[in-house]
Amino acid sequence: MAEVTVSEAQGMYKRLYDPEVVDVRPRSAVGQRAIPFNKRKRLGESYQIPVAVKMPNGFTYAGSSGAAATLNAARNMVIKQASATGYELDLREEITWKAISQAVEDGEGAFGSLVQTVQGAMIGSSSNRLEATLLHGQRGYGTIESVADAGSSQVNVVITAATWSNGLWWACGQGSTWDAFTSTTKNNATGVLVLQAITSSTRTLKFDHSGTFSSEVAAGDVLYPQGAYDGTTHTDAPGLLTQCSNTTGTSLGLSATTYINWGANTYTATGPISHGMIEDAVSRLRDRGAEGRLQVWLSNKRYSTVAMEVASLRMVTDASPMQKIGVKGITIQSADVGDIEIINNPMMKDGEFLILPVEECERVGSSDITDKLPGLNKGEFFRYVQDKNTCEFGVYSDQAVICKRPNWSMVGTGLTD
Repeated sequence: MAEVTVSEAQGMYKRLYDPEVVDVRPRSAVGQRAIPFNKRKRLGESYQIPVAVKMPNGFTYAGSSGAAATLNAARNMVIKQASATGYELDLREEITWKAISQAVEDGEGAFGSLVQTVQGAMIGSSSNRLEATLLHGQRGYGTIESVADAGSSQVNVVITAATWSNGLWWACGQGSTWDAFTSTTKNNATGVLVLQAITSSTRTLKFDHSGTFSSEVAAGDVLYPQGAYDGTTHTDAPGLLTQCSNTTGTSLGLSATTYINWGANTYTATGPISHGMIEDAVSRLRDRGAEGRLQVWLSNKRYSTVAMEVASLRMVTDASPMQKIGVKGITIQSADVGDIEIINNPMMKDGEFLILPVEECERVGSSDITDKLPGLNKGEFFRYVQDKNTCEFGVYSDQAVICKRPNWSMVGTGLTD
């Protein structure tokens, strides 16, 4: 005897769709929250910052006799101007007319407005890329330790432990496009590298490539977002790690060699991050007059090391049978400066830390991330694509982050487990 099974009765069953698209992509905006975009300082051509780079130094020590003395020559103070310009970040996406038509109304065949969903995703993706630029702009995103052929025009790339950032690669994600540079030479001349897989446990990235993998990417190469660097010119904004590690070069138009007070600070770590290491690093900033609120930015992995150190020092005094362990936030007290906040930023590299005078930092430019036409603040970036049955949407940003006191900032390298 034949029964009516679930398979045979399938046409009677309704499908129930979740009313919202579940977005499984990670998002990070630690830097954007810590340093809000300053709408009052929208740039025209540039943002000029007067900087007193030399103190008056024409001193004469005349003794105690009160006799007339010949004064030493005047050593005048010097005020120069640092200059910041906005860098554009543009994102485009195309949608077919039919896809838009079918998804206009809610119902079994649609998840709501496709256009709104796509635009929201574009804003989130732009936020991730902006966050990465705020940190790593003009500096490179990872150094390659080794490469291996993965077959089918794919290559496995292992990133060095010192330059690995788990959160960075997950935030940029599958489909992101990259260039591999040996110094100023782009290796992947045949075509762009397209990220397809991430294996966090082994710091391995799998890329699609064109041509022969051994000539497209090699050990020692540094990865940059596609088109952000051509070997001579950077088209992404200088990030905080670039500015805050500049000890002798030029940053925001001022030379730290010519004007040593404009120079930032570096720290060579040995071993895991600790309260003692942070205090030692901050002591060097106090020597240069640092005051006010400081933040220490760490990767999630390194933040957990400090959190476990703090947790191990806590004593449980509450007699409640339900105990909570762990640390949700960490603040260190130190002389002269305000409370030092330890911040976990998923896009920091595991081998580094950043000490930042956050109140001395700004984001300036003509526009923060927007899907509206800049200046008009209405009307999406929208156009009909010529000779195609598609519409194109855009998201735009034009900005830069600036640290106005690099002498109070520091980049540490060399952190290990």
